[in-house]
Amino acid sequence: MNNEEKYYTRRQMAKILSVHPMTIFREIQRGKIRAIKVGNDYRISESAFNEYTKSQEVNQEEGKDK
Repeated sequence: MNNEEKYYTRRQMAKILSVHPMTIFREIQRGKIRAIKVGNDYRISESAFNEYTKSQEVNQEEGKDK
């Protein structure tokens, strides 16, 4: 069984999330996405990707009147 984690480039992550790669770069710089620097670019682990997307989920109750 292979326990190696998958890694994404900024461009791959941006494409999956339908955002510009610069948006991913800014989130990395702000510390909102954990990433490792490889050469002149970054790699985002699958677990960091999942952690980031989970943190961006919107509570469905937030927009409702109380």
